[in-house]
Amino acid sequence: MALKHVLLASTLSIAALAAPALSRKPQQTAPAAPSAEATRYGSWGFDLSGMDRSVKPGDDWYRFVNGAWTDRTKIPDDRSSFGAFIVLRDLSEMRLRGLIEGYSPTDTANPDRRKAATLYRGYMDEAAIEKLDAQPLTQRLAPVKAATTKAALAAQMGASMGGFGASFFGVGVSDDAKQPDVYALYLRQGGLGLGDRDLYLDPKFAPQVARYRGEAFCGKIGRHRNHQLRYGGHQRQSLPAAER
Repeated sequence: MALKHVLLASTLSIAALAAPALSRKPQQTAPAAPSAEATRYGSWGFDLSGMDRSVKPGDDWYRFVNGAWTDRTKIPDDRSSFGAFIVLRDLSEMRLRGLIEGYSPTDTANPDRRKAATLYRGYMDEAAIEKLDAQPLTQRLAPVKAATTKAALAAQMGASMGGFGASFFGVGVSDDAKQPDVYALYLRQGGLGLGDRDLYLDPKFAPQVARYRGEAFCGKIGRHRNHQLRYGGHQRQSLPAAER
């Protein structure tokens, strides 16, 4: 009997945490604003007030565990769902923000804290970001613009594996699919600049592709992505001759 009580309590706890996050129906009361203090439920961490004891658990387990919580909770206007896991995420983000904002970019005694503070404050300085525009990327983009041959582009893709940027290919280590007791190096296709292959091949998307390829940053990359499609057996006949 004691074991049954333990199992029931464990199941209720899991259901109370997971099920509310699936709720999609707007309700009555908006949740409180995020706080750096964790919400406490009773003496052992379970929200008994969220249960609907008028429902038999065998008839509707979700309502039995979460019915009252669902009835009184409104999904915030800026979200598509709400639940205990989202509350925990907000709590972690609030605490992390307080921690980083407490660091100083002039803290010479703690270099790691100084780096975190400098990065965070630079990221949050929207005025400076807007003023600089793409200038900070110039140094990073210069080697890409200078890569006029396939060999030079391949070298840039290799360099991106351990630094800034991305490649047409991704490299990773995982269990060998044919010999799971050893690891293997995997090379995978790195994705397309646009969301789907058909965006490049379907004529109805030609205006969108033209605008995409017309961007200064994407001009060179777009041409090489077209080469990639061609080598995969998907040549698009409407490409300009210079880019086929």
